[in-house]
Amino acid sequence: MKTKIEHYDPEKESFADYEERLKFIFISEDLHDASVKDDDVLAAEKRATLAQKRRAVLLGNCGTRCFGVLKNLVSPKKLEECSYDDIVTAAKVYFQPVKNTIRCRYEFSKRMRKNGETFEAYLNDLKKLAADCGFTQDVLLERIRDQIVCGVNEQELIRKLIGTKDTELTYEKCVETVQTYFAARRDGVVIKDADRSEKVYFSEDKRKPGTNSGRGKQSGNTSSPQSSERQVICYKCGLSGHYKAKCYVKKLYCENCKVNSHNTTVCRRKSKSSSVSQVNSDANVFEQTDSLYFSKMETVCETTSRNLSKPYYCT
Repeated sequence: MKTKIEHYDPEKESFADYEERLKFIFISEDLHDASVKDDDVLAAEKRATLAQKRRAVLLGNCGTRCFGVLKNLVSPKKLEECSYDDIVTAAKVYFQPVKNTIRCRYEFSKRMRKNGETFEAYLNDLKKLAADCGFTQDVLLERIRDQIVCGVNEQELIRKLIGTKDTELTYEKCVETVQTYFAARRDGVVIKDADRSEKVYFSEDKRKPGTNSGRGKQSGNTSSPQSSERQVICYKCGLSGHYKAKCYVKKLYCENCKVNSHNTTVCRRKSKSSSVSQVNSDANVFEQTDSLYFSKMETVCETTSRNLSKPYYCT
């Protein structure tokens, strides 16, 4: 046999997958029954010979561990006394015990896309889980589509999918929409300028690059080509590559405002709070100075009044 196949490893694949790989080997080696014509006089004899060859390929390439298991499964018979189909059936029962359909469907419905996981990997795992759920062919793609909508873990994308009509959102349309969404995010999420390190914070007003934000005038010539090229920073989370309206960060908290609408690093109230604290400290100093001044004046007035014959009042 020219084509070789790896030994069967139950930890890497199911026996059904291994049998499917064997079928492709049989096709390449002309060991399948379709290679024998029905009008052939020796058709039955040739098919029996091919079945023996298929059994030999299976037992010769399955590996020592699998061979020992198969030998014990057909005991007290010998392997050469069993047909290829009988050996495969016994192997499937041993290596692939019957799974609980309800449990498989539960795991399928709980499968959500993890953070950082690509959509292609998530879709492949969904198909793998759905294979053991017992779905019929007419509802299989529909159930996978519904699980994509529920488990894609992107709120903006979920709203877009839910807003589509049921008749229009087929499995193919759903997959295409999700792939387009993630491709757009990968291509346009980061905008960097290697020649300029200045960071400009934008909110929804979408100021044009190069315009003054109103927080102070810059000295020197502001009409240089680099002044119009700035790194876009989100005014909500502080990360680069997107505006506040397109922010995808979920966990936000500001220590100054005690709210979860933005991060502390981009808080606008930092300067205001520091100015207010400075004014309060200055007011406390003035108040303490005035108290000390009037206290000394009262002492001077009392001392002077004792040395005078007439009463002396200090105002």
